[in-house]
Amino acid sequence: MKKMQKNLVIVGFIVISTLVFGFVGCDKEKDKKEEFCLYLNSENLDKTIPILNDYLAGLKSKLDEEEKLDALIKWLKSCPCVVDATILCVNCIYTMPAQSEINISFIENGKTVVVVLDILMSNPLKAGICSINHGE
Repeated sequence: MKKMQKNLVIVGFIVISTLVFGFVGCDKEKDKKEEFCLYLNSENLDKTIPILNDYLAGLKSKLDEEEKLDALIKWLKSCPCVVDATILCVNCIYTMPAQSEINISFIENGKTVVVVLDILMSNPLKAGICSINHGE
């Protein structure tokens, strides 16, 4: 009987630990997205780059370049401040290594702002700001 109680305690501890660590992981991801939005909305774009680069560095190495860009687009679209994110081109800027471009749209003071990111197709991929277009 005591052995069964001990096993139940161990199983309970494992379940609770898994849930707690799972929620902490979700909170960290949510915090990163909120931090990204804070900097994006204040047009402190230089501070968004390390957040994007941390995300890109954490992608699985077995993904090809386009899959990594798709994952970045999915992550960007999941940020509460991002209206849209699209890949403009892949390996279209002929540098060494090549670069790709991504559009990020968000609303600021009732206007659509579009940020174009250059993505250096290195390993890992690296982001940089190309341009900002304040819409009408």
